[in-house]
Amino acid sequence: MAALKGVWGKIARVNLSTGEVTVIEPPEEVYRKYLGGEALGLYYLFKEGIVDPSVDALGPQNMIQLLVGPTNGVAPNARSVIVTKSAYNFLCVTTSGGRAAAELKFAGWDGIQIVGKAEKPVYIAVIDDKIEIRDASHVWGKGTEEAEMILQKEVLSPIEQRESILRSADMPEKWAALHPAAANHSVVGPRYTEWQSPALPFALGEPSGVLWNLDTHQLLWAQNPNAVGPIASTTKLMTIYLILHNGPDLSQIVTIGPDAASTAGSGIKLKVGDQFTVEQLLYALMLASANNAAVALADAAAGNTQNFVAEMNQTAQRLGLTDLHFSDPDGLSKGSVGSAWDLAALTQLDFQYPVFQKIVKSKNMAIPENPQMWNLNHLLYMD
Repeated sequence: MAALKGVWGKIARVNLSTGEVTVIEPPEEVYRKYLGGEALGLYYLFKEGIVDPSVDALGPQNMIQLLVGPTNGVAPNARSVIVTKSAYNFLCVTTSGGRAAAELKFAGWDGIQIVGKAEKPVYIAVIDDKIEIRDASHVWGKGTEEAEMILQKEVLSPIEQRESILRSADMPEKWAALHPAAANHSVVGPRYTEWQSPALPFALGEPSGVLWNLDTHQLLWAQNPNAVGPIASTTKLMTIYLILHNGPDLSQIVTIGPDAASTAGSGIKLKVGDQFTVEQLLYALMLASANNAAVALADAAAGNTQNFVAEMNQTAQRLGLTDLHFSDPDGLSKGSVGSAWDLAALTQLDFQYPVFQKIVKSKNMAIPENPQMWNLNHLLYMD
């Protein structure tokens, strides 16, 4: 297959009935004629006789194929194609976006073909040339957001501690110079089973951390990512997640109660009876790390901080962020603990909300009776 560009020359066939994974190697002439994606999928439906009317589309003989083409993994092409036989005995072809196509190509596959029938809920984990059928009973019935976070942690979290590779092309030029590519580095993308975190060009000052590219979903750096310790004000990442997840009216008025007014530590100027909008308190929460704003939001959302903290812990468990445990909505208590990995995953969830993106990108904000609040993220001032 060396003469062909853009293909790996192999497709994984996963048999859910037997639990076996075999490698299909299409001949070069098949690739030249059908290229990949939809055409290649239809080729296999005819070749395997699945188009025959006697083959039950809902039975174990049918084949569901997730296939990519020669240009997948090269921006901006991010579409993958699913090819199967529909319940109406017609050929069924559909496409989807996201990272599936690029990640499958980075892992060294031109597609996955699924046949057979599992006896219980399962999911398929693809880690480069290693493909596993894993039990999915624990995520059965959960929503997509919850299931994604749980499976992401199960599949990716253990990998970043193993020896691995990251291409120089995946890193800024200065980092690449500090950590040049080895001879066995992937020519297409990160090879997670061989990935080794590069060293930072500066002292971190913390025992653990994670650096994640939210645009490409690539892990760029990690140090003791699963170590559990106090998380202090990063507790507020869950506070804002719950507020935004429940879809608040940002113009809703919150009246400050005695608990918020007496909260110690960093905060904004407020007293019992003062009124702010939810949006103003969210800005105070993130830009000023205002503990009293966190308590005010918690009281408004759940009636009191105890109820809100219970919801924080329930949500962490629901999302599979099992390293996280909260004792308050502001991070003042040393009882709030977690890992860098779970905080990074939680931050990804926060970024799905445009309001969160707007707040963290803001350099400053003013609210009534308070001095200007400034964002201490120095990266915002480098342009």
